[in-house]
Amino acid sequence: AERRLDVKYLTTHLKKWEIIDKHIDLNTCMQLLLFAKHNEYEVTKMELKKHPLEVNYDEFERLLLAIAYHMYKAQQRDEPFEEYLGELLDDIYKKAGVLVEIRKGTAEMGFVMIECGTGEQILRWLAYTACSRLAYLKGDVPQMYVPQSVLSMEGMILDVDTVINELYVDGDGLYVEFSSGPEAFKSRWEGRPNTPPFQWGEEGIVGPSDHEWLEELDLKAYGVDKLVNEDLVAQNPAALEQDLHATKEVLKQYAGGLQAIFKYYESQGDTDARDLDRMNLSQFRSLFLDSRVTTDSFKSAMIDENFQKTLEALQSANLTSKKHEHAYVINLQEFMIGLVYVANAKYAMGLEGPGHGYSELSVKLTHVLTDFVFANVAPGISERLKSLEAAITPNSQLLLKKGRRLTEQTLD
Repeated sequence: AERRLDVKYLTTHLKKWEIIDKHIDLNTCMQLLLFAKHNEYEVTKMELKKHPLEVNYDEFERLLLAIAYHMYKAQQRDEPFEEYLGELLDDIYKKAGVLVEIRKGTAEMGFVMIECGTGEQILRWLAYTACSRLAYLKGDVPQMYVPQSVLSMEGMILDVDTVINELYVDGDGLYVEFSSGPEAFKSRWEGRPNTPPFQWGEEGIVGPSDHEWLEELDLKAYGVDKLVNEDLVAQNPAALEQDLHATKEVLKQYAGGLQAIFKYYESQGDTDARDLDRMNLSQFRSLFLDSRVTTDSFKSAMIDENFQKTLEALQSANLTSKKHEHAYVINLQEFMIGLVYVANAKYAMGLEGPGHGYSELSVKLTHVLTDFVFANVAPGISERLKSLEAAITPNSQLLLKKGRRLTEQTLD
């Protein structure tokens, strides 16, 4: 089964590795993430990905490649890019604790990072796990590394039956002393932590499909049925369901591109990873201003008004409290609803003049997306992603291939 890591969780490590904040901000990271997730750079042709976004091994490598290239260009470095990439990967591996450093002594010492979940295992388990990880990294058999003792960073020998979270918190360090054995602790701890970003079943990762949330999107729950033209329904009662179905089909058709645009804008100005995957009014407004959707008749205040209508629809459906800490942001699914509200207002019959506008909600949405959002926003995103292609060279690919084992351990 394919391993995938939640992006929010990954950003916390990118901060620890002194990449986010020091070299790139969260918005730049999300732009580079789009490059990692998509081989197709034309926004309207992008496929919908599992949301919230996750990365697998291949995508993580592409993300590291994109980060390195962005930093390389921003710093205007003179050395070949592949040399800079190698230095950055080496630095990340060390900070992630997967690049093993051996010190000479009566017992060799190695440094590895171990995910302990909530820390309810005992130090005996930690010792064996650390030795197994070190053996894997060096390409040796586990039996060559037998734990002898667990020591604090000050060198004090610890009781190996102590529960980890009673003494330590996330990010703390320990030493595990080992030798070639054969004697070790009297019994081996067989437990293993459940890593928070993953849920595993018999057939791999447990969770909804990439498109399930969109397939199950209930437009009526968000009050979209009230936006359908009453005259159309009066003429044909089936028009309500027909227009709702057609509107949802438009969202499904462009879902991949809309997801990319959402990620591009929802992280603007964010400094805390906890704010990712949530779009506020300022970010929503910025998208539509960049789309050049405003006119003398359709002013920016109407964008704000329809963002508020979207929030009110969530509150009416009692959806907001279940999804957010506060009621002033929208997620990707709710962003889709916001697009429909804006489209309905933009192409209201007569707003831009007599005879101007569309009756069908699905037609309004199509025109807002194709004539404004994709026409004016998508090219810039595509150009940004395509510029990162220069990082993909035979030498950079060879470098990533050589470091694949360490990269996998970093993601794990």
